[in-house]
Amino acid sequence: MEDKINYYKDYININYISECLKEFNRYFEQKDKIAPLEDYQRISLSLMAHHLKGIDGEKYLNIYNKIMKIVSKGETKPITDHCFYCLAEFNFSEGTIERFIECRECESILERCSRTLLLLSSPKTLNCDFCCSKSLVLAGEDIKEQPDEAIVDNETFEFSSQEYQFPWIKNLFSNDQICIYCSTPLNGKINAEDVYALK
Repeated sequence: MEDKINYYKDYININYISECLKEFNRYFEQKDKIAPLEDYQRISLSLMAHHLKGIDGEKYLNIYNKIMKIVSKGETKPITDHCFYCLAEFNFSEGTIERFIECRECESILERCSRTLLLLSSPKTLNCDFCCSKSLVLAGEDIKEQPDEAIVDNETFEFSSQEYQFPWIKNLFSNDQICIYCSTPLNGKINAEDVYALK
C-alpha cells in the first residue's frame, strides 16, 4: 500500500513540476514587465529542472536546457544549495531531488518545500495534515495560527518571515493554499521543536 501511495505522489510531483516550469515560461515571456530573478527563485527553478532531467533526461531535455539558460544568466559557475545550519554549500547531484537530504558536513537532516523544492529554513511553514508535506510561506499568504510568546520569540519569528515571491506557483493554484499532492488546505501551525532547532 505504501509503495502505491509513493508511486502516485511521485506521479503527481512530476506533473506539478512540469506544469510549474511551463507556467514560469509563460511568466518569463513578460520579462520586460517583471523584476530580475532572485537567487532563491533561481535555485528553485534549477532544482525543478534537475529533478525532471533526473527522471527522464531525454523527455525533459528541452525544458531543462531552457530553464538552465534563463537561471544561469550566462554564468558558468554552478548554482548551489546550502545547509542553513552550518552554511555548507553543495551542488545539485545527478538524479532526482529527494524530499529529505543529509548535510555531509554537520549531518543534519534537511527537508524540502513541497511547492518550491527549496530547503525549509524556517519553522514558519504551511503544512498538510493529511500527507504531512510542508511548504514555505509564499508572499501574500498568511499563517492561519499565529504563535504566542510561549512558543516562539519575536526575533526568531521575524527572522523566519521572509516573503518568498513565486507568482508562477501562485498562478497554478489561483492563490489557494493547498497541498500539491492531495489538495488539502494547508495550515500554519508552528511547532516549538522546529523553532528551537533553528536557534
